[in-house]
Amino acid sequence: MSTHTFVTFGWRTGSIDERAQQLQDVLGLELEPRSSLYLGEYYRWDGTGSAEIILQENFIEDDDGLPTHDRYSEHVVLLFGTDLPEGWAERVAALEGVDPLRTGRP
Repeated sequence: MSTHTFVTFGWRTGSIDERAQQLQDVLGLELEPRSSLYLGEYYRWDGTGSAEIILQENFIEDDDGLPTHDRYSEHVVLLFGTDLPEGWAERVAALEGVDPLRTGRP
């Protein structure tokens, strides 16, 4: 049985594009812009194995601007990470303006 590690971070200010650039600079990766009916406009990075990052706005404009994740309604941009490489979660947590929302295993 494999065990995964999950992290969630949130920003209360800034655009998704600003936060994507910030992450690319600090982690040295390239986030791929994507679009879906479910997530709206978002960024994705797929690493080795099950490592991934999804960076998304916490609202969808076509849905009256309501939060996508009510639990984090005060945050405008959210990062969901799975099995990040060693030290990445700490580097994200050290960014100015970010709030660690969840770390660890389910």
